[in-house]
Amino acid sequence: MMHRRTYLIGVLAALTPAACDTGAPYELVVDLRVLAIQAEPPEIRAGSSGDVTFRALVADPRGQAVGFTWGLCPVESSTACMDYDELRQAAPEPMRAGLDSLRGITTSGTASPGSDARGRALPYEVVDFAVAIPPSLFAYHEATNQLGYGTGAWPSAVLDLAGEDMTLKSYKRVVLGAAGPLPANRNPVFERLQLAEGELAAGAAFADITGDVTLGILQSVRIRPVFTADSVESYQAIQVDLQSGEISMSDRQEELSVSWFTTAGELRDQLTSVAFTRDFDTVYTAPPIPPVGNDGWLTVWMVARDQRGGVAWQGLQIQIVLE
Repeated sequence: MMHRRTYLIGVLAALTPAACDTGAPYELVVDLRVLAIQAEPPEIRAGSSGDVTFRALVADPRGQAVGFTWGLCPVESSTACMDYDELRQAAPEPMRAGLDSLRGITTSGTASPGSDARGRALPYEVVDFAVAIPPSLFAYHEATNQLGYGTGAWPSAVLDLAGEDMTLKSYKRVVLGAAGPLPANRNPVFERLQLAEGELAAGAAFADITGDVTLGILQSVRIRPVFTADSVESYQAIQVDLQSGEISMSDRQEELSVSWFTTAGELRDQLTSVAFTRDFDTVYTAPPIPPVGNDGWLTVWMVARDQRGGVAWQGLQIQIVLE
């Protein structure tokens, strides 16, 4: 008898679940995984349109069908809304009916991995979750957050996945921000991918990837994502003096990071950034034998985050051949 395991995953930070209890490295995708969830836009300002769309990057190289359910969590929860009843009870009574109405927004279906014209595997086709955040939700968070929205008011989307042998519960927050002099946060944007032969960083000659990437078994290359110039944004952070209660603003700039995943082979880094690894690139080494099925194709995934809830991802298809 097959037992189904359940995992709770916070997809807010640059962390995703390890490959459960398979013993596989964190970056190697061997079973059902939620690699990222994006909110578009990642921040909604008071007085602006409250429309937000959540998208999920879901992968499972085994190809099993997966049931999914999206739901909206209108309260600020760190447990994927499992504490909703408690937080609802603490809300002002006139606001509870509105919270219940938002909590009832759901979208369900079944997803399978997609494929392109050449039969290469693509991410699971989980339907996007589009919701409208009403002004009443800003009012709720302003009333219940001690410092008001803009200082950490985060409703979220909750994604439940049910596979044959496990279930996953993931969530992604969207920031409710107060009006300010700088634009609301935007998601980073991948501009292109580059490739360099070998493992050494010094003097590596990177070239833009414009066609298929084919590697021999155990061959190593460096992969580098390049982002648009406006992907790194300036912003103002709120600072609170806990003793005096005074609130001040400081000017800051985002620092992007990239989480790496692959369905076969090895990645040198789980996470790259300018601050810690000097650049966004990492070394990829092909597996000792071509992947079974899909004519030897595999996927390397890059998930970019900007530390303020902005998320983007890019996949690179690589074909492994016997030389």
